[in-house]
Amino acid sequence: MGVLAIVAGWAFILIIMLVASYLLQAFSIYYVLKNLSYPEPLLAFIPFANMYALSSIVPSYNDGKVYVTATIGIKREVFNIWWLIAILVTMIPAVGWILSLIIRIPCYTRIIQYVYAVFDKRREEEETILAIVSAIFPIIFFIRCLIYMFSKTRP
Repeated sequence: MGVLAIVAGWAFILIIMLVASYLLQAFSIYYVLKNLSYPEPLLAFIPFANMYALSSIVPSYNDGKVYVTATIGIKREVFNIWWLIAILVTMIPAVGWILSLIIRIPCYTRIIQYVYAVFDKRREEEETILAIVSAIFPIIFFIRCLIYMFSKTRP
């Protein structure tokens, strides 16, 4: 009986930590979306819809593309669902996770680069290295957004 109580206690603590982590992430995305005048910032609280909303805030150029590098442009409609494509390619046996990283890192880097540049009032090129690291370790992005939120940083 004692082992079961210990397992239940750890499970409860884990659930509390997961809910707290989700809420911190959602509030940080909400803050970004609200301050960048996204029309539906409450999408930050809906899984996967929050990635769509973050993708939508990145500006596209006159040719209707979002440039993830200096030469690689992705049509706006495809860029908005890059996260869905990244999830789907993981289902390809053996190489799916590699393809997912090839999609995820440049697209997520572009979003993060834009957000950092706007909130730090700097050029996007100056935020490239930190954006790449933040795309590889997304916790950095959410911590940085929470710092913006608690320091009342406005774009």
